[in-house]
Amino acid sequence: TQHSVVKMVVDDCNVSAFSFARFALGALIASPFTPGIGSMTGDRILDSGMVDTQKDMDEENALVWKWGIEMGLWMFLGYAFQAIG
Repeated sequence: TQHSVVKMVVDDCNVSAFSFARFALGALIASPFTPGIGSMTGDRILDSGMVDTQKDMDEENALVWKWGIEMGLWMFLGYAFQAIG
């Protein structure tokens, strides 16, 4: 399982460095799917036919980033504490 593999790796290297490398790789792989990057080209048409302005998209993207960063922080802390102890 993942826990036993992590324990074996942690015996050979620093926990912080391993956690950073693992999460950095995950962030790099997920980066093409980040909200806001693809929608910075202008307005978009909603299913209802209304135009969603750039301001609305910026507010939506800011909220997504806020919650995503918080969720990522909690997941990182849970993983790091599990790997340490």
